[in-house]
Amino acid sequence: MNGWKPKLPRRLPEHPRPKIRLMRGEVMGDYIALHGLCCPTAERMGIPWNEIWIRADIARNKPFYIATKTHELWEWWMMFRTGVSYRRAHRAATKAERNVLRVLSRS
Repeated sequence: MNGWKPKLPRRLPEHPRPKIRLMRGEVMGDYIALHGLCCPTAERMGIPWNEIWIRADIARNKPFYIATKTHELWEWWMMFRTGVSYRRAHRAATKAERNVLRVLSRS
């Protein structure tokens, strides 16, 4: 994965927002969620740069779905807006995900 860069369109929208798509388990394989900026696997799966794919079956567990969505959006935003590496964005997104789960477990 060293040196891999996602393929972005030449002209980017000023304020892009990734589209969240719920995908069947057969499409996602072993992955819970992926976005088009994260890795060559996402590129091979055909995930566009501005989409986040989440396994549809996890949407039944509302707290886990919200935490996963938070993680992926935060990671995507950090990579797209600030240009940080996947590893760094993933670490920050994992902290955000844990905070969301902590708050949701209290309610």
